[in-house]
Amino acid sequence: MWTWKETATAIVAVAVLVGAVALRSLSAEKVQVTLPDALIAVIAAGLTLFLVGGIDKLIVGNGGITVEKAIVSAAKQPVNPQVTPLPVAPLEEALKGGTSEIPDFVRRQVQALEFVLGAGSYDPNAIQQYLQTLSKYPFLRFVVFLNTDRKFFGMMEAKKLLALLESPGGGQTFASLTALVNRGSPDDQQQLAKLAGFVPASGAVKSDANKREVLEQMETKNTDWLPVIKPNGQFQGVVDRSRLIASLILDVTDRVEAATPKP
Repeated sequence: MWTWKETATAIVAVAVLVGAVALRSLSAEKVQVTLPDALIAVIAAGLTLFLVGGIDKLIVGNGGITVEKAIVSAAKQPVNPQVTPLPVAPLEEALKGGTSEIPDFVRRQVQALEFVLGAGSYDPNAIQQYLQTLSKYPFLRFVVFLNTDRKFFGMMEAKKLLALLESPGGGQTFASLTALVNRGSPDDQQQLAKLAGFVPASGAVKSDANKREVLEQMETKNTDWLPVIKPNGQFQGVVDRSRLIASLILDVTDRVEAATPKP
């Protein structure tokens, strides 16, 4: 009987290979599996087994290259190319016009709402309408909190924040959250950092961190995304686990293919 590791490997390999075939079928109007397609499936399987400890080495071709070495080399690459910039909409200016900016936010498909701690101008009713309306759309992902100097303070998923504020036992209401943000004192910041799902600046990664470090941090924090900050402490975007894994597979595939003797 197969172990869960073997099952996971088979699923990954088949899924990647089927995906590669489907893409080539759509683009070339015929099914054609080439060596790179097969390599991608093999590398996906090898990467899965390597990460779960199922193998130590996988030798490809007569050159003696190991997938282990290729994975280690690829994992040392910086995460910056996989960082997704977010169209962030500052609510401080928008709220001066009440809720009239909501249709424009929808049109722009804003992915994150921005709060500045200590601004003192946020209205709980308007914040409630923004969150409730925009959370109906799939493009809204996050709420970002900045310090008064525009440095990144923390962030969380918008839908989780909305669920927390709407829950009778969530511990926060739209009014209490607004008060915390408007004041922005050290005590208020501590309360914000305690929100379930909140990722503080200390949990963010820098753009020059390598892929392995970021994946390990995601595993430790049990999350599929992490905020990325610039060297000056300002918010840059987010990095998703799926993009990291995909980039690792492609990078390892390129390295193995380049080192494999051509017939």
